[in-house]
Amino acid sequence: MGSSEDQDPRPLRDFSCLLCRQRKVKCDRHDPCANCLKAQTQCDFVAPVRGRRGRKPKAVHEGLHAKLRRYELMLEKHGERLDEAPEEDMDCSDNDAASEPAFQRPTTESSMSIDSTPQDHTTRYNVNSSSRYFDSTLWSSIGSDLKQPSNDRPHEQMEPMDSADENDAPLLSWLEGRPSRTEPSLDLREFYPDAATFYQLQHIFTDKIDNMLKMLHLPSLFNTLNAALTRPDGMSKNTEAILFCCCLATVSTMTQDECRTILKQDKSPVLRKYKKIATQALTNAAFVEHPDLTNLQALSLYLFGVKRFYSYNTLNILCGLAVRLAMRIGLHRDGVTLGLPPFEIELRRRLWWHIIQLDFNTSDLLGIRPSLDIFVGDTKPPSNVDDEDIGPGMTELPRERTGITSLTLVRVRCDITQFLRHLYLSSLSSNASGFDIISSAAVSVEEKERMIAKLQDSFESKYLRYCDPSEPLHMFVSIVIRSVICRMKVLTYNPRYFAEKQMQLTAREREVLFVNASKLLEYAALLRNTPSFHKYIGRTSATYIWDTILYVLIAARHRKAGHEIERLWHLIGILISHNPDNFGRAADAVYTALSKWIPEVWDEYAAAARTQGLPTPVPPDYLVEMKSSRGTARPRTESQEAVTSHSTNAAEQPVQTPQKGVMSADDGFQFSDLDAFAADPNEWLQWERLLAGDDLFGISWD
Repeated sequence: MGSSEDQDPRPLRDFSCLLCRQRKVKCDRHDPCANCLKAQTQCDFVAPVRGRRGRKPKAVHEGLHAKLRRYELMLEKHGERLDEAPEEDMDCSDNDAASEPAFQRPTTESSMSIDSTPQDHTTRYNVNSSSRYFDSTLWSSIGSDLKQPSNDRPHEQMEPMDSADENDAPLLSWLEGRPSRTEPSLDLREFYPDAATFYQLQHIFTDKIDNMLKMLHLPSLFNTLNAALTRPDGMSKNTEAILFCCCLATVSTMTQDECRTILKQDKSPVLRKYKKIATQALTNAAFVEHPDLTNLQALSLYLFGVKRFYSYNTLNILCGLAVRLAMRIGLHRDGVTLGLPPFEIELRRRLWWHIIQLDFNTSDLLGIRPSLDIFVGDTKPPSNVDDEDIGPGMTELPRERTGITSLTLVRVRCDITQFLRHLYLSSLSSNASGFDIISSAAVSVEEKERMIAKLQDSFESKYLRYCDPSEPLHMFVSIVIRSVICRMKVLTYNPRYFAEKQMQLTAREREVLFVNASKLLEYAALLRNTPSFHKYIGRTSATYIWDTILYVLIAARHRKAGHEIERLWHLIGILISHNPDNFGRAADAVYTALSKWIPEVWDEYAAAARTQGLPTPVPPDYLVEMKSSRGTARPRTESQEAVTSHSTNAAEQPVQTPQKGVMSADDGFQFSDLDAFAADPNEWLQWERLLAGDDLFGISWD
C-alpha cells in the first residue's frame, strides 16, 4: 500500500474532504479523492471544526432548590397537588414521568374497551407543524411550557458511523429521514407528472383503489395536488410525499397495457422507479421525526404500493411503525374528544381504522397475534357517507346515509374488526391469530354461533337489504359480507381443532362445514368469472381458499354422490384451472399436496355413483393432470421425518418455504390419506407450514 501511495501524484491530506464527511464515507484523502472523481464533483478540503463536547453554560445559574421550587409552582399552577404524592414516586426519573407505562394484558373486556373515554389529562399539541399527543399527566399539564423530551438533534451533530454499518444505511436513512450515504439524493421536481398524465392516474386511483381503501377524501386531496403541481417550486415536502406515494399505489394496480399507454414504459421498470421516488419523498418529509396526517396518509399509500417488494415480516414491521406513528399524533383518540374540526375528525377516523386493519391483516398472514395497541382507544368508525357529503368547510359532523355508499366496505371491515376484537378479549389465553381465533376453544361453539348470527343480522339490516344487483360495488359488498359469514361458520367447525381434541365431527357439524365451505368456493369462483369484479380481485382476501378446499373435501367424503358434489367438482376446477396466476410462487407444493387428496375423494364419488346405478362421471381435465403428476413425488427424506416427529411445538420450528417448481422430496411435504390426515394434529401442522411458505394470492389488506 505504501509504494502505491508514493507513486500517486495527488497530495495526501490530513483530513477527509468536505463531501465525504457529509456523506459519512471513507475518504482516501487524495486531492481530489476517488469518491469525488467518481461522482464528478468538486473536491474541497476544509479543516473540520470540532464542536464543544461539554454542555453550554446556562444564561442564568439556578440552584437545584430554586429549580425544584419553580417546577413545583408550575405544577401547582396547573392543578397538581404535590403534598399528596407518595414518597416512592419521588424516585422516578424524568424519562419515566414523560412516558406511558408498559402495556399490560387486560383480564376483562372492560379494562381495554375501544369505546372507553380518554382520561382528563390527555392533551394534543401542535409542534412545528406536527401534532403531539400526551397521555401523561405531567406532560399534558406543562406541555405548552416545557419542550417535549426528544432525541431529535441536527444531522450535522450525529457521530460518524463505522463502515461496518454501511449495509444498514438505506433502511436507517429512510426511517430517520436523512440522506442516504450509498445513493445520491434525487431532485424530485423532474419527476412531477404533467397535468394530462396525472389526470389519467387520478381516474385509475378512483376506479381501482379509492373504494377499497377509502382513507382519503379525494376531492380535497386532488385539489391540493393539482394546485401544488401548478407551483412546483413551492410544493411542501409532505405534499410531495403523498403525490408520489399516490402515483406508486396507482401504478401498482395498472395493467401492462395501461402503463405502456399512459406512462410509455413497461410496468416493471416504472413500478421500481416510482418506488424509489416515493421512498425518497418520504425521506425528504422526515415522516418518522415529524409525523402528521398527510405523512401518515402517504405512508399508508406507500405500503399499498410496495406490498410485492417486501416480505410479510418487513411489511408487518412497517405496519407496526404506522400504528406507533398514528398513536404518536393521537389518532387512537376520537377527534370529538380532542375538540377538532369535523372534517379533520372524519379524516382521522378513516386513517386510524385503515392502519389498524393493515396491522391486523399482516399479522394474520404471519400467523401471529396483532398488537394489542390496535384495540386501545376510543376512535369511532368513519361515517357511512360519500365524499361529497363532507369537506374542509363543514361545521358539524355529517349525518350518516342509509344503505350502500363508497365507504360501506370500510364500515364492513370495521364491524368485522370489532367482532374479532370481542373474541380476542374473551380468549386472551389462546395463541390463535387472525380469523383463527374463531376456532379457539376458549369460547363455546354455542356462543360463537350466537355472535355470528347477531353479526349476520346486523349486516342484513344495515347493508344487504339495500344492495342493487345492477351495481358492481353493491354486489361486491354483498359477496364480501356473505363470504365472511361463511368463513366464520367454517372456522367454528374447523376440523383441525376437532383433531387436536381427539373428537369427531357430528353429522350436523359436517353438514354446516360442507354447506358453508361450498358457498365460499362459489363466491370465489363468482368473483373470478365476472368481469365487473376483476378490478376488485387484487384486493380480496383469498388466502383461505386452500383451507376451504381441504375442509370441503373432508366433509364431502361422507356425502359420496349428489348434485352438491357435482357442483363442488366444477367450483374446484374454476379455482385451480381458470386462475393459475393467483397461485403465486411455490404454489406447486400446495398443488402437489391437494393432487393426492382430490383424486381420493373423486374415486369414492365415482364408486358411489356406480353403486347407485348412475353413469360413471367423466373426470375433469384438472383431475387427469393431478393423477398423471402423482408419480413425480418421491418418499420423504429423513430430515422431513424429523420435522414431523418434532412438530408438536410450532413456535420452535422454522417455517419451511418451498422452492418454485414441482415439489420434490427435498422441498415439499408428503401427507397421509385424507382420513388419517384429518385425525392427526401433526399433519395439520405440516399443512399450515406449507401454506405459510406460499405467497398464494398476494397480500390481503382488507
